[in-house]
Amino acid sequence: LVSWLGLNVELFNADTREQGTYGYVDPDDEEHLIWLRYNLAPSIRRFTLAHELGHVVLHCRMTAQLETLLSDMRSLLARTRDTETLPFSDEDACQEDDVADASTENEERLQDRLGIGQSYDPRSLREQAANMFASELLMPLERVRALYSDAHINPTTLHDHFGVSPTALLNRLANLLQQTPAEPPTIVPDTPTTKAARKPYDEFQQAAIEAPTPALIVAGPGSGKTSTLIGRVEYLVQKLAIPPQHILALTFSRKAAQEMQERLQAMLLNDSDEPRPNLLPKVCTFHAFCADLLRQYGELVGLRDDFALLDEAESYTLLQQQSDALKLQHYQRLQSPTAYFPDLLKAISRAKDELVTPDMYAQLAQHMKEQADTDEEKLQQAERAAEVAHVYALYQQALAQRGNTDFGGLLMLTLQLFTEHPEIVEEQHQQYQHILVDEFQDVNRASGVLLRTLAGETRRVWVVGDTNQAIYRFRGASPANMSRFTHDFPGAVILPL
Repeated sequence: LVSWLGLNVELFNADTREQGTYGYVDPDDEEHLIWLRYNLAPSIRRFTLAHELGHVVLHCRMTAQLETLLSDMRSLLARTRDTETLPFSDEDACQEDDVADASTENEERLQDRLGIGQSYDPRSLREQAANMFASELLMPLERVRALYSDAHINPTTLHDHFGVSPTALLNRLANLLQQTPAEPPTIVPDTPTTKAARKPYDEFQQAAIEAPTPALIVAGPGSGKTSTLIGRVEYLVQKLAIPPQHILALTFSRKAAQEMQERLQAMLLNDSDEPRPNLLPKVCTFHAFCADLLRQYGELVGLRDDFALLDEAESYTLLQQQSDALKLQHYQRLQSPTAYFPDLLKAISRAKDELVTPDMYAQLAQHMKEQADTDEEKLQQAERAAEVAHVYALYQQALAQRGNTDFGGLLMLTLQLFTEHPEIVEEQHQQYQHILVDEFQDVNRASGVLLRTLAGETRRVWVVGDTNQAIYRFRGASPANMSRFTHDFPGAVILPL
């Protein structure tokens, strides 16, 4: 598009323009320059360039072409026509708040924030139009719909795919969700794979397979930890005569769970067998296990029968709906009120991973404030923590009012269910006599407590993990967490693989 418009892009040093300047258009008839700040992060640089292109197309030339391309911008374009005749020069530099990849303010919200009868000035309208142009250019809504709603690609993958910041992508998904209701994902039944010749287990694998419980198997890269887990199931079923339906195999990713399911089907079923619950262990992620349990008993902890499981984009939208009640001070930008929402949601998610409730978060913030005394920096940190606690509480109230939960809430609600209804815990103890965990290095506090609860007094727990891999660090996973196993299960056997 830059080439088609006959433009050139140059870089400037931050110290040559007003602080906070991201980019600007130089409408010189001969050079047609777009200037971008030198040290912008790649995703911000892409959005800033798209934003400046919006100014060129909307406010310098070819508005008619844009109207045919973006029908959803017509009302805003009609309002910005008056701004097209305003002087536009390199003095109209776009600041950080102008390049608002997180801005989702609609006109009604703007009226609420600015007062009855007030609105953005022409320059602000122009910046808002440029942001809308940038969003559609980088993340065409129909393309986002196809990947997110139809192909069920998660937001983390999508923001990498489009080369934008997580905030920009979440904002786009929020727009999409407001237009069309989300459809439940299509569940494709697993099909057994063809049996293949199996490589013999080595002495370390065989020792791990036959280990007494509780057992922690410490695996290195390429040591065959998943194969060893499959061998453990075979040992339980064929040597110890444990019915497959009394075995629970947990992991942390759907891909790993699917692979394990397919390999167990290939091992335990004949080619003519249909996969039935009594012929196979239950194989799933920690979160899927909790979701299944809450579908049965969710009403006991305040969920609807058909509760929705909010993903990252839907949580973002829910927080948007509460924005007027948030009263943010530390986590607010006037022209981009939702800019910090992804950070707030990450803080809430991490709190849930550590089983920290809103009240506990508020108590922590109060303790931080008391410890800060007169230290200004520590006081600021305490105030920020208190603000997160306030947002967390409102967010949880909104979830509870709707009878829904988010991803992080699955484990918390399941543990609440177990605490308030011990008979359900006993039911799980009867159902699952042996528990196996793959990818144990990715355990966090919530999943660790869940595992202890499910194990009960029999402690028939067998886990395998790689100390060099902890891919879910953002959810509290760490290789150091493997050391918790011996604390949670004293006397556990530890074997190398």
